[in-house]
Amino acid sequence: MDGDASTRWSTMEAKDDQYIIIDLKEPKTFSSIYLIWEAAFGKKYTIEVSDDGESYTPVATQENGTGGTDVYNIEPTTARYIKINMTERGTGWGYSIYEFSIYE
Repeated sequence: MDGDASTRWSTMEAKDDQYIIIDLKEPKTFSSIYLIWEAAFGKKYTIEVSDDGESYTPVATQENGTGGTDVYNIEPTTARYIKINMTERGTGWGYSIYEFSIYE
């Protein structure tokens, strides 16, 4: 999110059901999503989008993640908010993301 691979976002707790919401500040159109995990990765999660920050629609689903870099090429989508809804951890730790990016 910040373009610096030496920083990361992480959950405070080591439990499965966690999420992060990214506010793009204005609607953006994108068709590719890149997610770079630190060692504490999501095994099961969905990436969801919203215009209002309340009602979300899934655009990508991961059922058996292995960490590293996940790339999703989706139908062109316009949204202001992006939610990563993580439902199952791939390790005993929480979740930790180095970078999250969207592209047209």
